[in-house]
Amino acid sequence: MVATNENAPTTENDNAATTPNIRIPPSVANAIQRRFNAVCQDAQLMLRRIRRLHVRWKLGDEIETIYEFIGYLNHLRCEKLEEANENLAVLEDFMTKKGLPQTMENDIAELTELAAQPDDVAIGVASETKDKQSTEHVSVPGSGMLAIQIKAGGGATVMRDIAETERNEANMFLSSLRVRWANAQTDLSVIGTMSEELSKKWEAYETEAAVLFSWLEDAEAKLRSPDVSTAEKRSLLSQVKRWRERLAVLNDLGQALIGHSSMKAGEALSTRLAEMAQRLEVFTNEVIDALLDAEFQCPQTTSVEEAEASTLEYRKELQATREMLRKQAEAEYRAS
Repeated sequence: MVATNENAPTTENDNAATTPNIRIPPSVANAIQRRFNAVCQDAQLMLRRIRRLHVRWKLGDEIETIYEFIGYLNHLRCEKLEEANENLAVLEDFMTKKGLPQTMENDIAELTELAAQPDDVAIGVASETKDKQSTEHVSVPGSGMLAIQIKAGGGATVMRDIAETERNEANMFLSSLRVRWANAQTDLSVIGTMSEELSKKWEAYETEAAVLFSWLEDAEAKLRSPDVSTAEKRSLLSQVKRWRERLAVLNDLGQALIGHSSMKAGEALSTRLAEMAQRLEVFTNEVIDALLDAEFQCPQTTSVEEAEASTLEYRKELQATREMLRKQAEAEYRAS
């Protein structure tokens, strides 16, 4: 029993004897390391290309959206001040939500950086020689990119990296995009300025129209009052010149607004301006007639012949005075 125990190996010795001593050959370890490095490089290259494609498609969608919005704004028409202010608010809201122009500038700068150099150069990977194969689509070991076979002169073929082709396309896209973006910025700026001016014109028009209408209402009521004096009539006539000038300004504002209004709104503006001009003209004639009636009196006589002669003379003087006052008012209006 003792001899048997002495000759029997221990459990620890048995495990050591039965466990294989596994060692990876250096060539295999190096191959694994190279493969791991290649996968990491491929991942970086692919990530860069995917990012470039993403930014390019994003910019393409954004510029199309901006141009569609510009077209929408160019076809907008307004019929009153509130609508003009709403249109201006729509433009400001669009610019704010899109973060323009900064977001476009940032994306253009990013795509410019992504397309500036070949991907392997940009991430510090040395260009690897691509195998020339006769297959239509081949995978180039170590590059992580697809290559295509292109026929050259004399029947020769060359392999071209699809990623490099896509990078060149991105640069051409950038050239076109910069022009379109510059034009879009100009259009948006012009539309913004015009919208602000249009809003101010609508405000000025409605304010001036309300003031002129109010003055006409008060002036007509005063003229038709039985207690109106000759001095007040003369005062009203003297005010006509100033209100003719303001009506001319109002007419200019109205004509400017008609060009930015719908057909229906333009017709309404034209009708309103014509009615106000006619109303002012009628009021002017009423003031002149009222002054003439107050200042010219037929002489009192019992002779029919003298009465007829006096009436005829009165009518001539009345007509001459009316023409004189009208010409004077027209001359003052033209001189202003």
